[in-house]
Amino acid sequence: MRKYKSLTQYIEIFEDMSDFGTYHGCEEVGRAENGIPILSLPYVEYNETVKDFIRDVHRFDRKHPFYGLKHYGRVLQRLCSEDTYVDEVDERYLSGKEVMAFIYGTIVEERLIDGNIKQTLEEGTMLRWLRRLREIDG
Repeated sequence: MRKYKSLTQYIEIFEDMSDFGTYHGCEEVGRAENGIPILSLPYVEYNETVKDFIRDVHRFDRKHPFYGLKHYGRVLQRLCSEDTYVDEVDERYLSGKEVMAFIYGTIVEERLIDGNIKQTLEEGTMLRWLRRLREIDG
């Protein structure tokens, strides 16, 4: 049985996709009583396919609690130095758990870094990680 199929099924879909979501910057949504503008926070509105992928990553985490994905930061600290970003790590040498830590970390860090998922998709980093999972699955 292929452990990562629920995620690797997105490879061909993402390869053919050019629009992963729409970035919305700060916009004035009103004014306070003193006349100061009230601004919305920037965010990315992802398309339905990306939202499905995000749900599937969380589903994978729930089905495989022994992966310890909630502790993805430990893996990132071990594999990345202060001078190395996650997209610079050579995925060919990563285990499935390590690749999943990168993917999960990207998903959950969206709360802190608007557009984090979009960037990894547009730059092809997420595809590299998904291809590595397919390779591990055989």
